[in-house]
Amino acid sequence: MPRVTLEKQLQQHRDKIEASRRWRQNEGYVSTWTRMIDLYRGRQLHQQDPETAYDQAMVNLAFSIQNIIVASVTTQHPKFTVSANVIGQDDQATIAEAVLNYAWRHYGFHTEFQNAVNDMCMVGHGWLKIGWRYKEETEKQTLSAEEQYGQVMQAQAQLEQVAAQAPEQAAELPTNDQIEAAVGPTQEQTIVTEDDPFVERVSPFDVVIDPEAMNPGSCGGSPSGPCGTWTRCARTRRTTHVPGAGSRPT
Repeated sequence: MPRVTLEKQLQQHRDKIEASRRWRQNEGYVSTWTRMIDLYRGRQLHQQDPETAYDQAMVNLAFSIQNIIVASVTTQHPKFTVSANVIGQDDQATIAEAVLNYAWRHYGFHTEFQNAVNDMCMVGHGWLKIGWRYKEETEKQTLSAEEQYGQVMQAQAQLEQVAAQAPEQAAELPTNDQIEAAVGPTQEQTIVTEDDPFVERVSPFDVVIDPEAMNPGSCGGSPSGPCGTWTRCARTRRTTHVPGAGSRPT
């Protein structure tokens, strides 16, 4: 069987997503969600013919009721409790509990959670994407004479240790002059700017579900996995954030 090219795989995924969107549109889900959002925004009055127009009055109960429900559910920060299910791991459970409560308060999880609850009350379902974000940046650093000397001494000590452990390789190791020449006053240093968990609210309109799924529990796999069911969400990213995209448009 010939290998499927990346372009072909991309087209297959696009076709599946487009089929899911057509199914959602034909089943009336998009129009229903839009209508629910209009009810919340107070857009409940119908356009009329000026010749046969009559007075209309609107009391926006959806707005007040939903705000009361969302506030009562999401005003306070939740308190997570982690219990060990294996004897002797109580300390690990305590640490995990403290980390989870800290992350919820300090990484903006609560705001995204509130937005998802708002979606759930408005259109019937809310979505959150959970993951880990890692980002590195490279910057140039100017070393002082003392820092250069320290790096040279450290490199020489490491080479002496290698030569003591493997005398047959001593002749191939760099000399002191070569080490001093390699340690320049300006060096590039990699700095980790982000290494934290994240939670992102995903719009219900950006979530696509396999229309061939038999029930919600069968979604969530990969298109090539069991039953071929899947759930995907669309996220907007800059071209520079896509590996290998270069200067090509998104």
